[in-house]
Amino acid sequence: NNSSRFGKFIEIHFNELGHICGARIIQYLLEKSRVVQQAKDERNYHIFYQLCAGADQALRDELQLLPPAQYNYLNQSGCIEIENVDDKADFQAVCDAMQLLGLAEDMQRTVFRIVAAVLYLGNVEFKSSDAVQGTEGSAVSNPDTLAIVARLLQVDAGKLAEALTIRHNLIRGQKFVVPLAPQQAVDARDALAKALYKSVFSWLVEHINSRICNAKLVVSFIGVLDIFGFENFKVNSFEQFCINYCNEKMQQHFNQHIFKLEQEEYEREKLGWAKISFNDNQECLDLVEKRPLGILS
Repeated sequence: NNSSRFGKFIEIHFNELGHICGARIIQYLLEKSRVVQQAKDERNYHIFYQLCAGADQALRDELQLLPPAQYNYLNQSGCIEIENVDDKADFQAVCDAMQLLGLAEDMQRTVFRIVAAVLYLGNVEFKSSDAVQGTEGSAVSNPDTLAIVARLLQVDAGKLAEALTIRHNLIRGQKFVVPLAPQQAVDARDALAKALYKSVFSWLVEHINSRICNAKLVVSFIGVLDIFGFENFKVNSFEQFCINYCNEKMQQHFNQHIFKLEQEEYEREKLGWAKISFNDNQECLDLVEKRPLGILS
């Protein structure tokens, strides 16, 4: 039940009297890959299951919601429901929190509409289609599902289909139209789903900050860093590589300041203490970044 896959730095703000007067959230490296694939026995982000379980009939009809098991983005891992987790009650808690933070009802419905569109995007499928000059192209094989996505996103279904099956390249001022093969179209579909989820997530964080942060009152703050965990999927994307690399860098920073520098200071001051051993990940970082043979060098 761990789907809070993003890093965040939380500032707890204090006023001149030393009282808590607000907070601010800085989020980074949201694990977008989880939107389109999950490891065995893990769930996607909570809100997908909560929306399916907790939406009232009016909202369910508006979004044309299906049971979670009928969405490709939710049924891959074999884990839909979790013991002692009430998705319906949690959805109501989400709605209450949105109301408390001053998110108007129409904006709440817009957020849920985008979440539903992401779910339906995962159900859009593609078939091979002849393209110009004998190259393989693709076409949407279930246009009814695409029409639902277009309605939820309030865009033209034809233009959405074109965006998923054709790539436009601009080379030296000339525009070239490149048809996408079915697997490439699937990749484009997944990229769009991840971008949509990322955008609505970032917008919500910004809205929360606008309600809980009053910079004029802040005199000092305590920072709390919530480092995200490592992941090792069956198929690891470049995005996941970057997340894990960032984790290694942050772990090294922690090691450097908590273990290396502190112990060196203890040695300089000749303090009696027991030396602490730790796993130094410098070799892992060298593999990625050390010149001239590092992966990213």
